[in-house]
Amino acid sequence: MKILKDSYEDAAEIFRYYWSIYGGWKALLSSPYLHIAILLLILMHHQWTARGWWEQGLSILPNLLGFSLGGFAIFLGLGDEKFRAILAEKDDSEEYSAYSLVSATFVHFILVQCLGIILSLLAKSLAYQPTWLNENSINFLATYITPIFWGVGYLFLLYALTSMLAVVMAIFRCVKWYEMHQEIDSEDD
Repeated sequence: MKILKDSYEDAAEIFRYYWSIYGGWKALLSSPYLHIAILLLILMHHQWTARGWWEQGLSILPNLLGFSLGGFAIFLGLGDEKFRAILAEKDDSEEYSAYSLVSATFVHFILVQCLGIILSLLAKSLAYQPTWLNENSINFLATYITPIFWGVGYLFLLYALTSMLAVVMAIFRCVKWYEMHQEIDSEDD
């Protein structure tokens, strides 16, 4: 039982660490990428209110997830040892290193994709009318619960797509840093 407890505590600790580096609720709710996804959700109302929307998520997100994991692995090997050591250093004024901040952006992107896949699978598996529910319950589900759940699921798909821009810009920022690092190194020689 202690092993199970330790496993859950370890998982909770690393998620808290990621969430802290990412910036928590403040960063999430102020994210322009989330705002764009919400705007797209409103504009694409006809997509996610129709049965079968989850097929889009299930066809897009697994491929995007593979690309993201590969990109994260490439980022972890970006530059030489000296450059990675500089990125991993913390300034006195900063709580986290640039390396941790960019890594948290990747982790966030990957988690959003995973949740999008899970919600798509869940929507697909729940897309039936159970015979054991009475007509009032089915009407309540169809009128209120289903559209909310489908909207949240589709929002995760859209947020995964828009947050791809955040990751691209984080990588581009690293390229800029590496360029500066190379210029400083060449001046020192």
